Amino acid sequence: MPIRKNIEGSQTAPEALLHERHVLAYEYTLEHLKPGDRVLEIGHGDGYGLHMLSQKTDIVGLDIDPEIVAHAKSKYGDKFFHKYDGSHVPFEDRTFNAVCLFQVIEHIQDDLAILKEIRRVLNDGGVLYLTTPNRVMRVPYGEKPWNEEHVREYYPEELKQVMLDAGFSEVKILGIDASDAYRETELRRVARARKLRRLDPLNLRKLLPDQILYDVGRWVVRSGSGAETNKPTGGFYVSEAEVYRSLDLLGLGVR
Repeated sequence: MPIRKNIEGSQTAPEALLHERHVLAYEYTLEHLKPGDRVLEIGHGDGYGLHMLSQKTDIVGLDIDPEIVAHAKSKYGDKFFHKYDGSHVPFEDRTFNAVCLFQVIEHIQDDLAILKEIRRVLNDGGVLYLTTPNRVMRVPYGEKPWNEEHVREYYPEELKQVMLDAGFSEVKILGIDASDAYRETELRRVARARKLRRLDPLNLRKLLPDQILYDVGRWVVRSGSGAETNKPTGGFYVSEAEVYRSLDLLGLGVR
């Protein structure tokens, strides 16, 4: 997947809000970590979140894409980021106090295997912090994910079960939700993405260069409403009471 470099002021409201939603997961995690905790992030992407966590913790990041690793290193320094094979986590048992897996598990073919690897490298009492899109809000029952890069998406009980199957002793599923204005913007984005997928049932857009696909996607978002270029007021929050209506799932697994 190519690196997306956001130009200041060029993001549509859906893009800006998606980024803000992802930042919330790092903020939540940072609040629950202790200074000096040893932390691993798998699938660090751009690296901004890992950089946030590095202000308080001893952290290392892994990613399977050498371009992404190189990009993150160029922004935040060599010591944090490393390439790995996508299956075996290259650390000894009981190495970390926490592991972050944000917006990654939906891309992994063998989700149970990676969760078992994460549990292996956690200390006793260590915590996995995991986020993934909430299938309830995105994909009608019986349909495949419209995002072709997602192997699967999870209902809350499915995510809890696979984490329990991986051996975590305690599992809690929370939701990342938003104000009404933010939710409406995101649900419109999802509806347009699903429409784009239906207009291309043979997935011919995969034959186009990545940058063209990215530009087309931005055009689809912008074409829905002129107001989408203005960020709505409101905010994101973590919810325990209304997980099924949340935009993302936040899974917490204790070894």
